Amino acid sequence: MAAAQTATLAYSRENETQADQRGLDYLTKAGYSPKGLLAALTKIRSRQWYGKEQIPTYMMTHPALEDRMTFIGSWIEANPSIMRKLPRFSPDPFDWTHARLVAMFGPEDDAMKYFKAQITQTPDKALAHYGYGLILTRTGNRSAALDQFRAALTRRAFDPTLISELGRTYFLDGRYAEALIILQGSLDISPDATEGLFYSGRCLMELGKFQEATRFLESVLRNTPDYTDVMFYLGSAYGSLGRTADACYYLGLYYHTRGDYKNAVVQLEKAMESTTDPQKKIEIETLLKDSKKRYTLKIRESEMRKR
Repeated sequence: MAAAQTATLAYSRENETQADQRGLDYLTKAGYSPKGLLAALTKIRSRQWYGKEQIPTYMMTHPALEDRMTFIGSWIEANPSIMRKLPRFSPDPFDWTHARLVAMFGPEDDAMKYFKAQITQTPDKALAHYGYGLILTRTGNRSAALDQFRAALTRRAFDPTLISELGRTYFLDGRYAEALIILQGSLDISPDATEGLFYSGRCLMELGKFQEATRFLESVLRNTPDYTDVMFYLGSAYGSLGRTADACYYLGLYYHTRGDYKNAVVQLEKAMESTTDPQKKIEIETLLKDSKKRYTLKIRESEMRKR
């Protein structure tokens, strides 16, 4: 039994060592330094909690962290030419993405406390004002949020992310004409920015300019095909223009993507009846067939659960 267990553990360690080797290869080919992996393992090791007797390296399910760190450190020393070619990345994109995720999707109370503390600790940093503005927008305090985004822009002028967020907040506050002007400014700097295009389209819809709105929303879908909400608003905009085939197609696509196959079938059947484009008919037919199949399976699963 001991021999069998040891053999199993050795196999597991061998596979994880191979995973580290491949990880190093993938990281460097993507242009990232493997020093980040080494730093992550160091953090994990600092948080390990051993019992009274440490488990020996040869009996661990996974390779000991020291072994892995030694391997990675040796690899870095043995490949100076690869390390020299790696670009130096700014932590900026990560920090801003992290702030956005915390503010928009983390627990509200925790996010509010965190960004209030950031404002106190680093009042001159645009990032602190950006994160605080996002959580204020999320909690409905849009007036205070606008002040924070403006404060961020005084420290980081012409940043398209900040300008776009300012425009989005104006939109959520119902100030569509002002929002559109600001969003257009963000698109002048970053023409393909998803949020700028999306909320420009939304503003135009609210202002009754549906034809212009479709151009912006179509652009979002071309750049970001899995942006589900765009499908809904694009369908709504085409519906307002009386273009039934396009409206039903995009609404059908929206419901299909959301897993609402019953409504997807209804909309796609209307789109099939309305469209005169032979290529579009083939696309709708394929989507409709898949929606019907998935809807039938959902009904069967529901019936099975009831039994």
